[in-house]
Amino acid sequence: AYPLVPDARAIVIHNALPVWPDPPVKSVDGPLNILLIGRLSHRKGQHVLLAALDHLTDADARQLHVRIVGDALQTSQALVAQIDQTIGGLRNRVAIERHG
Repeated sequence: AYPLVPDARAIVIHNALPVWPDPPVKSVDGPLNILLIGRLSHRKGQHVLLAALDHLTDADARQLHVRIVGDALQTSQALVAQIDQTIGGLRNRVAIERHG
């Protein structure tokens, strides 16, 4: 077989992009605030975040506040009910705002 580029003109560059070191992990003083803005849908994963909150220790959970802003399509009403049910036990840590 004939090579597409003669060996004399071909150069192999491994890891052509520089590898940057990971940034240092910063500790958080005070509560961590998470803001999610967007349509409520399974694809966006708001329900995954809320389910994860149930797995936090009480000490960690007290340091976390979540605010969800968005509306759902009519076809996503089951998800809205699921989110509302999950938020029921997390009211002190999770706020949801719907518009429309």
